[in-house]
Amino acid sequence: VGTPQETFWVMIKIIIIALFAGALVMFAMRFFPVLRFRIQRLLQNPFVRVILFKGLWRLMRLLIFRR
Repeated sequence: VGTPQETFWVMIKIIIIALFAGALVMFAMRFFPVLRFRIQRLLQNPFVRVILFKGLWRLMRLLIFRR
């Protein structure tokens, strides 16, 4: 598994990659209206929203409240 410090840096890298992917999607949505429409329809699905936002919340909680 590794030391707590290694785990911390791996989680920081995951968050940076997720932020970069989110920014890339936002950039693509700006220039491709078809993609924007599909993503908006996808985010209307409650299961997708729960998976995305609950997963992000768990990751943030794990980083903030490490045991």
